[in-house]
Amino acid sequence: MSLTQPTLDTARLKLLPAHPDLTAAALDYHSRNRAHLEPWNPTPGPQFYTEAYWAMQMRQAARAWAEGHSARFLLAMQDEPERIIGTVGFSNIVRGVFQACHLGYGIDHACEGQGLMREALQAAMPAISATA
Repeated sequence: MSLTQPTLDTARLKLLPAHPDLTAAALDYHSRNRAHLEPWNPTPGPQFYTEAYWAMQMRQAARAWAEGHSARFLLAMQDEPERIIGTVGFSNIVRGVFQACHLGYGIDHACEGQGLMREALQAAMPAISATA
């Protein structure tokens, strides 16, 4: 597996690998969508909406990719790559004959119903499979 997670491009999206440089953008996404994502997420701890928490998350996600057991992409529109509009995460990746993982995802409330998550997953799933 490559130590560097690829950036993926679709017609409308950039799928950016989790990286400490994206800490502020990840925090902004989660803060903007707090009420929208709340029904599907566990109740966050007091640190969740802090830059320190998201810096740690970005470092851990990069390390998990290098170790081969997880991949997290941050979604941005092609014409606005600095603004995160969603996430796709593959965790507990199992390789070999039985390939499996857990999938988690979220999309900005303003971007629902546009087929963006489908577009993101159609790009991300082959990229994850190709790293086996």
